[in-house]
Amino acid sequence: MEVLNRNTAQAVRYPEKVIQFGEGNFLRAFVDWIIWNTNQKTDFNAGVVVVQPIKKGMVDVLNSQDGLYHVNLQGIDKGEAVDSIQMIDVVSRGLDPYADFDGYMALAENPDIRFVISNTTEAGIAFDPDCRLEDKPASSYPGKLTQLLYHRYEHFKGDPAKGLIILPCELIFLNGKELKKCIYQYIELWQLGEEFKTWFEEACGVYCTLVDRIVPGYPKDTIEQIHERIGYKDNLVVKGIEDAWTRMISDGKEDGIIAARVEEWMVFSKKFLYLDQTRFRYQISVTTGDGAVNITVTQVSYLYSEEWEENKPTGKGGEIYRAEEWITDEHALNKKGTKVLPQSGKFRRKTIDRIEEIFENAMDMFETKVKEKKAKENKEEKVQKRQFVVE
Repeated sequence: MEVLNRNTAQAVRYPEKVIQFGEGNFLRAFVDWIIWNTNQKTDFNAGVVVVQPIKKGMVDVLNSQDGLYHVNLQGIDKGEAVDSIQMIDVVSRGLDPYADFDGYMALAENPDIRFVISNTTEAGIAFDPDCRLEDKPASSYPGKLTQLLYHRYEHFKGDPAKGLIILPCELIFLNGKELKKCIYQYIELWQLGEEFKTWFEEACGVYCTLVDRIVPGYPKDTIEQIHERIGYKDNLVVKGIEDAWTRMISDGKEDGIIAARVEEWMVFSKKFLYLDQTRFRYQISVTTGDGAVNITVTQVSYLYSEEWEENKPTGKGGEIYRAEEWITDEHALNKKGTKVLPQSGKFRRKTIDRIEEIFENAMDMFETKVKEKKAKENKEEKVQKRQFVVE
C-alpha cells in the first residue's frame, strides 16, 4: 500500500492565505476541514501554512505526507448516520520557526496572507516578559505573532490593506481579548511605537471565538479498515464527531454581537430503568449597544426518541421536531385551545421553562457585572479624590 503524499495522490495546490499556529488533531479535523469545504463550494481558493508553535512538534510528519491527510467524520447529521472520509489537501507545508526563523518571518512578506488561526492549548495565550523582539523566535505564541505582525507592518510600510484577521481557537474565555492584551504588552515592552500600534488596531482584527467539535484523534482501533477504504497508508488520519453542535463567535468589540448555537439534553421524565429525554437545540444571540443588552433565542428544534440510547449507534429512531411546528398553540393545544396535549405539550412546558431560565441567568450575570463595574468606578473615584487632597 502506497504512503499518502502529493506524488501518490491527486491533490490541489492552493495559494497560501492562512497561517495556522498548531498542527494538532482539532485544527486539522475542524478548521482545516472547514477551509477545505469552503474551497470545494466557493472560490475561496485558500491554502494553509502550518507553523509549529513549540520546539517539539509534528510538522516533520505533516511534511512527510506533503500536508495531506484524511478526516473520518462519524455521528449524526440532520438525523442521519454519518461515516465519511475526505482527503484534506489545504495544508501546503509545515514550518518550524525554531529551525527556520527566516522562513517564518518571510510569511509576513506574502501579500496573499489574510488570516491567522491558532490553537496553542489553554496555556498558549500568555505574556512572557522574558521574550525579546530579537529572539529567533520568541518563546510565547503572542510573542511570535507580534514579531510576525511587526515585520509585516515594516515590509509593507504600514499599508492598512495588509492587516490580518486573527482567529484564536484556544479554549479560554474571551480568547481574542486575551491575545490582543498580550500583543499590546509586547508593543509596549519592545517599544514598537504608536504608529505600529495604530496599524494593529485599525488594520487588524482579533476576534473572540468558541468553536467545538469532538475530535477523538487517531482512530487506531479502525485504522486498518480506514486504510483499506482510502487505498493509502495515512499516518495522520483524524476522527471527528459530526454531531458536536455547539458553535459560538463574537466580534470582539465592546458593542457588538455574540451568537452561539447550543445543544443540550432536555429531560422530561427520569425513573428507575426509564429515561425520557430529547436533544434540545437553539441559537442564542446577545446584542449590546447604547447601554442596552438584547437577548434572543431562535431556531429551536429537538432530536427526539424515547429509545434514543438504543438507536444511537445507527442514528435511527430519532425524529427532528422544530418549535414552530411542534409547540405553538396550533400543535400543542387541543382544538378548543383549553388544554395542553400530552406529547407536544411536554416539549412546550419544558421549552418555556428553559428559555425563561436562560433569560434569568443572563440578566443576573449582566446585573452583577454592572454592579461590579460601578463599584470599581466608585472606588477609583474615591482614590482620585484622596490623591487630590494629598497633593
